[in-house]
Amino acid sequence: MCDGGLPPLDMDVEAFATKYSGFGKIKRLRFLAEHAPALAPEALRLALAAARSGRDVETYRDLCAETGEEVDEAWATAVDAAAANELSGLTADLSRYKAQQTKESIRMAYNDIATHHYERGQLDLALQNYLHSRDYVTIGRHVIHMCLRVAVVSLDLNRHLYVENYVAMADATPDSHGGVAAASGGGGAGSGGLGGGVGSGGGVGGMGGGIDGVSGSSMAADTDAAVTAAGPKLRCCSGLALLAAGKFRQAAIQFTSAPFTATDDASAAVLAASLSDALALEDVAIYGGLCALASFDREEMASRVLASPAFGNYLELAPAVRDALSDFHAARYAACLTAIATVEQEAAVDIYLRPHLTDLIARIRVRAVSAYVSPFTSVCLSRMAPALCCADVPTLIAELAGLISDGTIDGRIDVHHGVLVRDQREGRTEALARAAARGAEAVAEAEALALRLARMDSAVDDPFGD
Repeated sequence: MCDGGLPPLDMDVEAFATKYSGFGKIKRLRFLAEHAPALAPEALRLALAAARSGRDVETYRDLCAETGEEVDEAWATAVDAAAANELSGLTADLSRYKAQQTKESIRMAYNDIATHHYERGQLDLALQNYLHSRDYVTIGRHVIHMCLRVAVVSLDLNRHLYVENYVAMADATPDSHGGVAAASGGGGAGSGGLGGGVGSGGGVGGMGGGIDGVSGSSMAADTDAAVTAAGPKLRCCSGLALLAAGKFRQAAIQFTSAPFTATDDASAAVLAASLSDALALEDVAIYGGLCALASFDREEMASRVLASPAFGNYLELAPAVRDALSDFHAARYAACLTAIATVEQEAAVDIYLRPHLTDLIARIRVRAVSAYVSPFTSVCLSRMAPALCCADVPTLIAELAGLISDGTIDGRIDVHHGVLVRDQREGRTEALARAAARGAEAVAEAEALALRLARMDSAVDDPFGD
């Protein structure tokens, strides 16, 4: 903010919690409690309620210890016993399917076991079983589902390289049954070519024909539907992994390219629910907007962000970020920095933004300062300070001195006259140097071509025998 301070964080914790689900909800609430002590009691209460509504007994016990609540041993014992019985049944089913060598049933059994472990908070075991299911995928939507689940669990485990690899695998999945089945080496009774024509095959795993009487064209349509449904979450998971790794430009590209598949309130609710174990709809705009401000130039911001209909729908849910992007593009830097400050409060308690927030804000400010001075040969510091939300001129001078010394800005500060004087390169000299270099390249190319033609001419026999 222009006054240099941030007001105390005022957040509706219950409204915040409703945007998320599953393990992601508990993780975010515990992070909020850790970094916002005033909100900790409410955040931990809601986290405990979320854990009690699930089957992760270990997390429930940890939260009871943090809140001072008494552990409901009867409930915990009953949940553990029911989970043990369920896992025993799922393991028996897997063994039976392996004996029968039914690939689709084996894949589904591994998915069921992985889901069981995920709901129990056993993330490593969940990831292990999702990875096992990879050997039994037979159609495109199976590949996409497997990649999506691996990406989500890997994100929870902070294994960001896994996320990037499996999102790339999903992106490379052919939009036809035949291509994916060929890649996975599936065999079976189904008939048909590699391209996936209409087939009447029976068993699961046919190369190009149907599965259980479903035609290849239906499977291609099924894959298209799976791509459409998983697209936003795959892009967002990739963006989160890149953001966590500090790759702001790549993260911005992923977030701003996330499709917005909702067409009405009902489909928007479905989209929000599908993303809720990783992030909320407005988080897409906040993460993508801040990363774009920190890394995109003005042209990219116009084409990738402001002119994007899909990302524009996300931005409608985060008006402060939308305003910051518009103000930066319109060179209203004070308004842009003020809008960012309103987002900064909640970003400081966000599990993905907090580790990088200082770097992001600093990069955005550097870009604002550089963009402000770029059109001018000299700038009055007393006018520049309020335009960039600086408290006073000495603070601005210290900031500019750092940018000049590290080469971000070419210029010098005239403290006596209170101006920043830009170093102007001689444009005519540079243009002549470029022209001379291009001329030398053209001469070298012409000489090489003449030499080649001469060698070709000397190698050709006289057709008339002279």
